[in-house]
Amino acid sequence: MNVPSTPSTPSTPSTPSTPTTPSTPNAWSTPSTRPGATALLSVRDYTVHLHSPRGIVRAVDGVSLTLDRGHTLAIVGESGSGKSVLFRSLLGLLPPAAVARRTGDAFYSGADLSALDEKGLRGLRGRRIGMVFQDPMTALNPVLPVWRQLALPLRRHLGLRRAAARARAVELLDAVGIPDPVRRADQYPVQMSGGMRQRVMIALALSCDPDLIVADEPTTALDVTVQAQILRLLDQLRAERGLGLILISHDLGVVADHSDDVMVMYAGRQAERGPTAAVLGAPRMPYTRTLLDAVPTLHGARGGRLAAITGQPPDLTRTPDACAFAARCTRVRERCHTERPPLTATESGSPQVAACWYPVPSATAPAVASGPVPDPEDPTATATQEASPA
Repeated sequence: MNVPSTPSTPSTPSTPSTPTTPSTPNAWSTPSTRPGATALLSVRDYTVHLHSPRGIVRAVDGVSLTLDRGHTLAIVGESGSGKSVLFRSLLGLLPPAAVARRTGDAFYSGADLSALDEKGLRGLRGRRIGMVFQDPMTALNPVLPVWRQLALPLRRHLGLRRAAARARAVELLDAVGIPDPVRRADQYPVQMSGGMRQRVMIALALSCDPDLIVADEPTTALDVTVQAQILRLLDQLRAERGLGLILISHDLGVVADHSDDVMVMYAGRQAERGPTAAVLGAPRMPYTRTLLDAVPTLHGARGGRLAAITGQPPDLTRTPDACAFAARCTRVRERCHTERPPLTATESGSPQVAACWYPVPSATAPAVASGPVPDPEDPTATATQEASPA
């Protein structure tokens, strides 16, 4: 499945249709010497609080990440951990009235996203950053045929005329594996299966050859065979065009096979981050470990119970200024209930970082710790453990 290159026309602008002058602070295409200028996407200490009937929700709490061109960063975590809210906020897709507080730095190709007004963000969305939304049925317009929805960004950002935009829409549908794309282009979303609607969403995200794609559960509605095709297509685009890919997913198998780095989120915070092989191969944060243990395998005892994370995530209107996972953790100590652990390197010089006072030892990372956990700051407890028989 090869995605055709965007047709070039004399009127096709090289920048979005909402250009600004170099002296304008929100000129996102203007080169910048500020932090994050060398990365495709750089986010530092980003926080988003939302209004709710029950109070202020700390949906995203001090998240930092960096994505380079040609790389894939996977974001994993339970529902409600802040994965989707983070990127909807970065792209200005949250209702302004719902946002109680937004702080931190976010740079795209060196330009400050927080300095962009709505006009600047419209020039960025779709053209430079494409997004595959989680639910295609609600993301697609039910009263417009598919080709017209694909044509909207093509006409706005690339200046294509109606006939050229329709032809490009058909090519995109064919590229993402929709059979009989000429006929399907005239159909409405309700006439398509869930898998086909998801493919349309992916085609929409790819339509203007973006530099970055944010894929929010892009294969949720697809069967295993089609899922593999779509993931291969995204990998191919990343390799051929050097685009960056943010992959938001619950599927740790997909994350393991299709990402370079992974960030684990819990209760709006980063729990662990680093190279995918390191984080999934030897997780140091107990939450990451329990996520992996909850994945069904073919090697377990027949008829045995599936592993589950006990308890419930914390109420985000009352997130403690301590470890958010403490109430569910098997390695919890008193300090976990009173102090919030910072993200620290698991080993000296290691790119793998975890927010945990008492991380899973690297030698025992493949197994979940059980029983009382000795306090590393208590020499007596450590000595007692060493003297105990195996």
